[in-house]
Amino acid sequence: MDYRTLRNIDLNLLIVLDVLLRERSVTLAAKKLGRTQSAVSHALSRLRSTFDDKLLVRVGSNMEPTPRAKNLQKDLQRLLSSLRRFMDDTEQFLPRESTKMFTLEIPDFLSPLLRPLFVRFEHEAPNASLLIKKSNYSLLDTGKGVTIRLLPMSLSIPMGLKRSAFASCHWRTFVRKDHPIVQNWNQDAWSKYGHIKYQDSSNSNEGLESAMQNAGATQRIKAAVETFSMAMAMVEESDCLFSCLCFSNEIYNPNLISLPVPFATQDINFGLVWSETLEQDGAKKWFEELLRSSLSKSDEI
Repeated sequence: MDYRTLRNIDLNLLIVLDVLLRERSVTLAAKKLGRTQSAVSHALSRLRSTFDDKLLVRVGSNMEPTPRAKNLQKDLQRLLSSLRRFMDDTEQFLPRESTKMFTLEIPDFLSPLLRPLFVRFEHEAPNASLLIKKSNYSLLDTGKGVTIRLLPMSLSIPMGLKRSAFASCHWRTFVRKDHPIVQNWNQDAWSKYGHIKYQDSSNSNEGLESAMQNAGATQRIKAAVETFSMAMAMVEESDCLFSCLCFSNEIYNPNLISLPVPFATQDINFGLVWSETLEQDGAKKWFEELLRSSLSKSDEI
């Protein structure tokens, strides 16, 4: 592209030219632009020099555009409209029309959030698609497309990523609905029964184990699993207990109930993480709002 012809063009002059060609009057153009007549006359003089054409000439009591000005006017409105869109930092995103792929990276033990999230996603963005990935705390990059991660606020993130607080998780223990422990829930009962231990790369159990040591509680491990769904299936058909971090007190399984861990534990704060390149992206803003509203709905479903 040859940029030489653009060097001396002041975009503000093009705005003045657009108004002058509409109003056909320096006085009316000055009023519309909020400038003095002298400033608009000076701008017209510069425009004439830039385009080497008089652009507007007085005919009787009126000002009439030259043939060159008429040709310019045809493209000027389209040019200014394009510039407005180019400079507008509030991208309009229409979820119902979108065919984008959205990616959510989430710890497996927080998967109950997916139910209210997907209900809204399917309704609001029928043509878009959703990729759910298990969080990998040791592999953090800017990601591709519209990717949002759910990660502990205490986790260090590299440059190029942005983070915003999302919600606090608390420790709950899940048991089958008719478990005898429900009638006598205390620290001794906790230690009496076997436990399903959740273990993955997130080391999420560290907080629970530290709290157990402080309280003098013990935990007899009966089995270890790598996914939330495995633990839920095993607890439903056994006397074992399963403890993990949760956003809410519900797990959407009528055969299970959740109880507060019977000793003092510390909540874990989670945040949403995304690439800094998506900071003003309309699709990312919509997806983030969807996640936040799904969290508020998780206790209602």
